[in-house]
Amino acid sequence: MVSYTRKQYAIFIFNILNIKYKMIRIDFIFSYWILVWFVLYYMGQTAYNPLFALCIGFLHNVGMLLLMIYMQLKMETILLFIIMMSLIKLLPIYLIYRKKEMRLQMKDILFTMFLFSLFLLWVYIHNREVIHEEWDSLLHEKNETPIMYLYTRVKNRMKEYLRRKDEHPSLESKDIFTM
Repeated sequence: MVSYTRKQYAIFIFNILNIKYKMIRIDFIFSYWILVWFVLYYMGQTAYNPLFALCIGFLHNVGMLLLMIYMQLKMETILLFIIMMSLIKLLPIYLIYRKKEMRLQMKDILFTMFLFSLFLLWVYIHNREVIHEEWDSLLHEKNETPIMYLYTRVKNRMKEYLRRKDEHPSLESKDIFTM
């Protein structure tokens, strides 16, 4: 069994995340703000239930998915979007449902509006057209959103490793860390 040093792991992660392409920062996508809110709520750190925001986000994602299907994007992109939507929206909704905390209060809806306003202010301060960037990335299969970007980077690194392995059969599996 091959064991790897911390340095080899660090090199591997650095190579995967080596920013040669544009990636939309996590703080410029509201879904990740909601995800952090959900984690805080699930861990009992906030009393505001993110269910309303998750449901609105899920409906937005369903609309985006239908648009992706209508535009006949690659099946790989559509499946990756479904996986991302399941992890970021459906799993949190299910976990809230499982806790039997499906009841919404006005304070939850007001906090959603407050958080979204804060997000818009954050985007405005940084002078970004985030909604346009996110839609452009998804509809033109640029894979610039964080999860899709990471998937694309890992896939490309693995393809490169396999290509090199075919050219040089003497490469060991640990060589993927130093590519």
